[in-house]
Amino acid sequence: MEDYGHFADRVVYMNIKPSKEMIETCRDFLLKLSSISWLSWKHNEKGVPAFHCTIVSKLPNGKFEEIWPFLIKHPFKFQCFFDNITIMRWDKDKWILHKCYPLNDK
Repeated sequence: MEDYGHFADRVVYMNIKPSKEMIETCRDFLLKLSSISWLSWKHNEKGVPAFHCTIVSKLPNGKFEEIWPFLIKHPFKFQCFFDNITIMRWDKDKWILHKCYPLNDK
């Protein structure tokens, strides 16, 4: 993980720089999911996802301008491990955990 990013002015996240293996695993997983006929996909959900870790979402108007300058003064960089695939689902107005699949260490 390294650097911050944001989706418009409503979501702030930490960037995840995926390994080649992580990209391949996610691509294979998504390919299998795409074969399930009853699953529907939005345009922005196709392809390899933007790997990130959300810090805050649903920021009220004006808060992004307050938070962003503070965050970028505090850079970070650390290693993390791809050890699970977690399925989130949208429920009314928020993402909730549907199921988490731990990945076995090979």
